[in-house]
Amino acid sequence: MKNSVVVAIYSFLKQETKLIINAFKFPYNFVKEFSILRFICYLIDNSIIPNRDKIFRSYILKNTQKCKFRREAISKNANKYILITCILNHVGYISAEILIGKNLMKIFNANGIALLNNYDLKNILLYKSFGIKKIIILGNSNIFARLMYFIKAYLIIRSFKNIDDFLKFNINNVEIGKVVYDHYLRHSGIGTTNEFKQEFYTNLSKCLLVYYQI
Repeated sequence: MKNSVVVAIYSFLKQETKLIINAFKFPYNFVKEFSILRFICYLIDNSIIPNRDKIFRSYILKNTQKCKFRREAISKNANKYILITCILNHVGYISAEILIGKNLMKIFNANGIALLNNYDLKNILLYKSFGIKKIIILGNSNIFARLMYFIKAYLIIRSFKNIDDFLKFNINNVEIGKVVYDHYLRHSGIGTTNEFKQEFYTNLSKCLLVYYQI
């Protein structure tokens, strides 16, 4: 059973509240994670690692050196790309995702592209240490853009009779419906669902927002 308009609006407001809270927390978290002096030096010289964590700085330096000695023989003219993203903000998990992407780059003789959130400096440093130079940074959308995509997401979901039909939804052969469904299952902990939960609206709106930025 599809959620009502009221529940959908509640989902949007809940999402916006989280964004506002995160925006207020950002300065504190940034200063906690990075040295301001090192960050200023980083803006001048990208070889400087601005993180406060000495273990992370050591990891990035060693990983960068390893990648310099193990450059893959990928043609510069290759027009194929492997898109590497991160779901969880954990060094071990992200490193594993990047290694999988690097292996796929070798297999398909393709270049690598990272897709990261804005201000995600820690992950930018991590990806670059693995030799991933091309990085797409998702811009900060304003509330009007987010509202527009949320309305689109709501109308799209309302146009489908059931989950099975929604799973077939794609844009230019990108399986949007399956991505949204899979994302919900991963974070809900349940095995399957036949209902359009409120998270579907926010997940689809985020998915559309990302898709049209790439």
